[in-house]
Amino acid sequence: MSHHVIDIVIGALAVVAAPGLALWAPRPRRSTLRVLYAVVDIISTVAAAVALVGVLAAVVPGDPIARALGEDAPEEARAALAARLGLVDDDDDTVPPLLRPLATGGHLVIGVATGALTSLRGEPVGELLRPRLWASARLGVFALALGVVIGTALGLLAGRVARSRPGQLVAAVTGLFVIGLAAMPRVVLGPALLVVIAVQHRLLPAGGDDVAGAIVLPGLCLALPFAGVIARHVRVAAEEAAAMPFVRAALARGASPWRVDVVHVLPHALLPVVALSGLQAGAILSGAVIVERVFSWPGIGTLLVERLQRGDLPVVVAVVAVAVIAVVVGNAAARTLAAVVDPRLRRRS
Repeated sequence: MSHHVIDIVIGALAVVAAPGLALWAPRPRRSTLRVLYAVVDIISTVAAAVALVGVLAAVVPGDPIARALGEDAPEEARAALAARLGLVDDDDDTVPPLLRPLATGGHLVIGVATGALTSLRGEPVGELLRPRLWASARLGVFALALGVVIGTALGLLAGRVARSRPGQLVAAVTGLFVIGLAAMPRVVLGPALLVVIAVQHRLLPAGGDDVAGAIVLPGLCLALPFAGVIARHVRVAAEEAAAMPFVRAALARGASPWRVDVVHVLPHALLPVVALSGLQAGAILSGAVIVERVFSWPGIGTLLVERLQRGDLPVVVAVVAVAVIAVVVGNAAARTLAAVVDPRLRRRS
């Protein structure tokens, strides 16, 4: 058991680190300490996610070594792969069964921290992820920007027309459309866009990333549900801002309604947009797994599905770590940007 002790300790610490930090660690008030706290929070969350993936891989029924190498693999190959993945052989009586999942999780945490993870074929995981991560980053940033622009425009339009009695019907129809966008599953939206726009009308490429405009359809598929969520919040914020005294004063001074919307209403509607953009980073990543498969986009979502089918645990763990980092950093960036947009948040912190 001696060579598994460190793995077990690291696995146990990783599993309890993030919940412990969230529940018991006091949030510092000094800016430098807040930055340090945020860094520790990111590291502990990633470590916990990686360790939990390892624990789940160890407790799921079935033999991952046999799934990767085949049932008739020689014992030497099985032992070498088990050592590389941090799995404890069922015949190893030196490690108690209850501690074997922690040993696997701790081994994977160490592999991620040192950059020593390799795939089942011996390929460095970093080299596999680099081009896929760049493709997913391009798609995610494009979809996020597209969702913000479409959602903000729809929300301002709905809030604008709702101020007049005839426009309330238009606002109601727009609201139903927005709710439909927000509730639309990407597994339905993706094939629909593919069939209507790419196959029937041939307006845009159907897939891949090697043709001009190929990013538009997968970007739309990721952005439209997000735009629906943004539009609902922007509409509420715009209607609240329109009722404030400074907006009425601007209208009384003769400012045009659209100038009032852009100069006075829009800044107040940006706060929910900023907050939701950080939260939606995770939703866009999770939706990208389906969207990348539908549109043959060579990102980390496609890589995740391919390696899950092969039982390639190190690659799966690396993709999970990247996704967790994106979500946590996105939320931290959203909080920081929200404090820039709304000075009241800076005074509270």
